[in-house]
Amino acid sequence: MDIPDTGVGAPHASSRATRPLPLRTWLGAIGRGARSGLHVAPENRGAPPRAPEEKAPESRANKPARSAAAEPGAVPPGHSPHAPGELVFQDLRRFRVPPDFRGRGIAVVALWRIVQGSLFAWSPPPLHGWRRLLLRLFGARIGEGVRIMPTARIAYPWKLSIGDHTWIGGGAELYSLAPIVIGAHAVISQRSYLCAAGHAVDHVDFRYAAAPVVIGDQVWVAMDAMVAPGVTIGPGAVLGARSSAFHDIPPGVIAMGSPARPGRRRPAQPPLPGGQDAQRDAHKHGACPSYSAGAAATASAWIRHGHAGPRQPG
Repeated sequence: MDIPDTGVGAPHASSRATRPLPLRTWLGAIGRGARSGLHVAPENRGAPPRAPEEKAPESRANKPARSAAAEPGAVPPGHSPHAPGELVFQDLRRFRVPPDFRGRGIAVVALWRIVQGSLFAWSPPPLHGWRRLLLRLFGARIGEGVRIMPTARIAYPWKLSIGDHTWIGGGAELYSLAPIVIGAHAVISQRSYLCAAGHAVDHVDFRYAAAPVVIGDQVWVAMDAMVAPGVTIGPGAVLGARSSAFHDIPPGVIAMGSPARPGRRRPAQPPLPGGQDAQRDAHKHGACPSYSAGAAATASAWIRHGHAGPRQPG
C-alpha cells in the first residue's frame, strides 16, 4: 500500500515516479550544472539535482613536493649566477671606485650634489654670475662672461675649466670624471654630452676608463651631440647636431654623423686690426666682425624694405 506523502522527509519511490519535478527545480539544476560543469545523466534526470562535491583543501603535509626546477624562472638553491664553464663578460660585484678617483671627499661630492640640485638648478636663467660663483666655490676654473644655464649638469666642478665668453646650453651634461677643458668663445648646445669617462669592456670588473675631453676655442658642439672620452675637438670646428665624436676632430672643419667624419672647411674672418680690444670696441659701436660689408648692406636693405629675407628670383 502506498504511503501518502506528508511533506516531511524524502518522498517515497512511487510518489517520486508519479509526481513530475517543478520547472523551477529544473532551471536551477541546469544553471548550477552550467556553472559547475556538471552533466546530468539520462538515468538520473528524474532525481533531484545534487550539489557538486567540494574537494577538501590540501594540507601542507599532503601537498606533493615540487622541484625548484619545475617552477618557471626559479633558481635552484645554491645555484651560482655563473655556472661552471659559463663565459663571464662583466661581474659588477667586482667593481670598485679607485682611491682619489673623485678628486674630493665623499662629503664634498654629496654637498655639491645638493647645491647643484637646489641653489644652482633653481636659480633664474639670467643669473649666470651666481652660477659662475657656485662653480668657482667648488674649484672650477671659469672665465669671464661665461653663460651656463641652470639645467646644465656638471659631475665634478673641480675638474672643469671653461674659457672666456663660452656658452653652456640647457640640459648639457659635463661628465667630468676626468678633466674637461673648454676653450674661449665656445658653444656647448642644449642636451650635448661631454663624457670624460666610460668603462673598460676588456675587464670583467667593469672598471672606469677615464680620459680628458678638450674642446678648443670657438668650437660649436651642436644640439644633442656627444664627445667621447679622450677626444679633442680642434679650434673653430663644428660637431653637428646629434653627432658622436669618438676620434679627434681637426681644427676648422664641420664634422657630422655617428661616428663623426670631417666635412667641408668652416669659413673664417680675419681679426680686426688691434686685436681683441679693437673687436670689443667694434661690438660696442654696433659693428660685428663676423659680418662682411656686403652682408651688412644686404641686411640693411632687408630691414628697409620690411622683408624677412632676400626676394627670390621669378
